[in-house]
Amino acid sequence: KIGRGKIHKYLGMTLDFTTTKQLKITMTEYVKDIITTWEREKKKHDDGFKRVGKKVKRTAAPEDLFKVNEDAAKLPTEKATAFHNIVAKSLYLVKRARPDASVAIAFLTTRVREPDEDDWRKLEHLVEYFKSTTDMPLILGSDSTGILQWFVDASFAVHPNMRSHTGGAISMGYGVLHCKGAKDRKSTRLNSS
Repeated sequence: KIGRGKIHKYLGMTLDFTTTKQLKITMTEYVKDIITTWEREKKKHDDGFKRVGKKVKRTAAPEDLFKVNEDAAKLPTEKATAFHNIVAKSLYLVKRARPDASVAIAFLTTRVREPDEDDWRKLEHLVEYFKSTTDMPLILGSDSTGILQWFVDASFAVHPNMRSHTGGAISMGYGVLHCKGAKDRKSTRLNSS
């Protein structure tokens, strides 16, 4: 199938080339689908209490994202499956059009095997952030240099098991083409000399 013009749809993404030297990627309908799925599952598994207060989230991750509450109750099987499904949908979104939520989704994907109530709360924070930023585009462009820029960072022994966390991003001058963050697989070894 051949598409012509400056706006194209592909795999749930809207690719907008209307601005010169820029690409705007949005997945508004997909974000709305995640929100609808969340609200349906939350209603199904809700405890009957409604929380009051402003829910606009300015960040994709809560401040205590990396803190694991060992005393939190594990989610029942059906709720854990819903957790896993919503995290998987969010991962698809983050990898294509929403790198702003990369850190939150990187942590939540490590929790899908045995999620607990605290993980459910952190997922709720992410979904509330998506509600606040449903139409947020990823805008990519290049500057006049034509040089790829790499940004790399590492934090050592930041996880409870003393593992480190590394991350990086690639840009052509405007926006991030690719970003990645990961917990190191090996423990950080402290030199005793």
